[in-house]
Amino acid sequence: MSEVFCIVTSRKIAEFVRTVRRRVALCVPAMKVEVANALAEAAGKVGHDAVRVVMDCDEEVFRLGYGEIEAMRKLNAAKIDVRQGPGLRAGLLVVDDQAWAFTASARGQPGNRCCSAGPSDGPTHKHAITACLPPSRSPSVHPAAY
Repeated sequence: MSEVFCIVTSRKIAEFVRTVRRRVALCVPAMKVEVANALAEAAGKVGHDAVRVVMDCDEEVFRLGYGEIEAMRKLNAAKIDVRQGPGLRAGLLVVDDQAWAFTASARGQPGNRCCSAGPSDGPTHKHAITACLPPSRSPSVHPAAY
């Protein structure tokens, strides 16, 4: 019998993503670099079209500590298409035929450990965030075609 409930941390997300055989989709407010690295590995393994990412790319998300801007840079360098989901605060991970739904936590909220990345070391500016996204990426969310 498989587990019904589990704690979903950034490390756990990266582990799940590394098991991919066909497809992976991740919807989160933002992510840590370790998750972005796992997604880049997955894109090399199953192809870029089989890796879908939706994030809220607003600067407030990074100020609250939901993720790291460096993770966006890693996704961009790996040529992973990142769609924007304004106001996204829940998390959803799909790896092949398994899925996990979770509440993403900001490091700035007391007592939260799940899916947090810690507040950024320096000021977060909208220009730094948009510089991580190539101009061809659409600001709207489009459903992944599987």
